Amino acid sequence: MAITKERLHVAGWLSIINSAVIFPSFVIALLRIVIQRFTQLQVPLLILSFISLGLFIYIFLSLRRLLNSRFNFHHADVYISALIWITIISSIIGLLSSLIESELLPAVVSVLTGILPVLTGILLGIICIVFAIRILRLSEDLFGLLRPFSYLLIARGVCLMTVILGVLLPIIEVILYIILAMVFFRAAEAIT
Repeated sequence: MAITKERLHVAGWLSIINSAVIFPSFVIALLRIVIQRFTQLQVPLLILSFISLGLFIYIFLSLRRLLNSRFNFHHADVYISALIWITIISSIIGLLSSLIESELLPAVVSVLTGILPVLTGILLGIICIVFAIRILRLSEDLFGLLRPFSYLLIARGVCLMTVILGVLLPIIEVILYIILAMVFFRAAEAIT
C-alpha cells in the first residue's frame, strides 16, 4: 500500500514533536536518579515516556511504509518491527520498575528490574546497528539523508549498549528525529 502525502506530513510533524519530548524526559529521568524517591516526577516521566512511545511507533511504521512503497525496500521490515516490539517491552519493563520500587521487594525482583532494562538496551542497540547497516543497502539516498540517518542509528545503538555514552543519547535522538522529519517532508514533496 502506498504512503500518502498526508501521512508523510503527519509523520514529519510527529518526528519534530518527539524530538521536543526527548530532552524533558531525559532531564526528569536524570533528576529521579539524582534525587532518589522524588516521586513527584514519576507521573510526568511516565506520561512523557508513553507519549514518546506512541510517537515512536507511528514514526517507524511510517518509515517502514515509506521504504516499502516509495523505494520497494523490504529488507529492513523485520528490524523495524523488532525495534518497535523491543521498545514496547522496554517501556513496559521501565513502567513496572518504577511502579514496584520498594524496599520490601525481594532481592530477585530488585535484581531483575535493574538488569532487564540494561539487557533490553543492549538488544535495542544491536538491532539499531544492524538496521542501520541494512538500510545502507538502499539503492537510493533517502532524499540525501541516508548516510546521516544510518550513522546516527549506529551512534544510537552504541549509546544504548554502553552506560558511559548513554548521556549522549538524547542529543543523538533529537538529531535523528529531526533528520527523520526532513525525510518525511522531502518524501511528501516528491509525491505529485
